[in-house]
Amino acid sequence: MQPASRSQKVVKKHYEDTIANPVSFEQYAHLLEPDVLDQLKQLFPAGQVQMWGIVPGQREVNVAHVKKMSAGDWVFFTGDKRLYLGGTIALMWRNPELAEELWQKNDNGQTWEYMYALSGTRGFDIPMDEKRDLDNVAMLACTFGCDALFEHGYVTVAEEGALQVSPLAAAIPEIDTHIQERLAGRTVTWWSPKREPYYQWHRTHTFKELPPA
Repeated sequence: MQPASRSQKVVKKHYEDTIANPVSFEQYAHLLEPDVLDQLKQLFPAGQVQMWGIVPGQREVNVAHVKKMSAGDWVFFTGDKRLYLGGTIALMWRNPELAEELWQKNDNGQTWEYMYALSGTRGFDIPMDEKRDLDNVAMLACTFGCDALFEHGYVTVAEEGALQVSPLAAAIPEIDTHIQERLAGRTVTWWSPKREPYYQWHRTHTFKELPPA
């Protein structure tokens, strides 16, 4: 769980600078270690990535938590009694210089130097009492294909788990081909009655329906 209340001015600015607007990492190549830059290029061929960071904290209290994190872990952003963003950690590294360039320093003179790149992010709007229900909120999905298409609303999960395809997908040949070849007609085994309210939220708020006539 990543505490990040966007009602705080600093958090809101960081979120807008490096999550809402992904970082063009080539612009900061001079600050990145060569191996980190190479991995970012491989993971994100488009050259942009959502980044976040964690400060060491007083007496490095946060470092022990950071050491428990690794690529492939889920991360959920929370704030103002809501869980509002989820994704997967694609890469982790430490870089005080880049962190300071992106986010400056806090009032204690520290910067968010324990950095990570996010993939497969999607928005949520879940009260904090529901965040404990991660077995039902979260869904395992492939990063390329179903996860990205689900995130952008081109597919959703109907009741009983049937995969539902947006009628707007046909307008984009690459997306339509991928869906028809790999996803059309499939059933999501992750569906359950307990998870249905979250899928229903996705169908209502994210899924791309035809616009009203």
